[in-house]
Amino acid sequence: MLLRVHPLELCKRLENARNWPPDKIIENCLAEAFNEVANELLDYEHSVIEVDTTGKGARQVVEEITEDLIEWRTGINVDWLEMDPSLIDYISKWIERLDFDKYRFGYGGRLD
Repeated sequence: MLLRVHPLELCKRLENARNWPPDKIIENCLAEAFNEVANELLDYEHSVIEVDTTGKGARQVVEEITEDLIEWRTGINVDWLEMDPSLIDYISKWIERLDFDKYRFGYGGRLD
């Protein structure tokens, strides 16, 4: 089971519901935008049920999961960048906000 959510909605959810640092929120939104988890599952897509939870309540998601299980609808079909090219603008902004040196050199150290 692979539950997906549009990266912009994910960003809002994480900002509102979690006490995560902005870098961690951006990292998760970028991973979703670039389909990172889905790409890791491509070898198993014949047994992966993917559900887009964007804008859906829990009951609707459970109903969709149940239908997909009954009919054994599998596969990885969500590609956020293909579905929403405007994400490129948000991705650019998120990347600008990340402190890559913190990740590259650990603990925020710089070479200069």
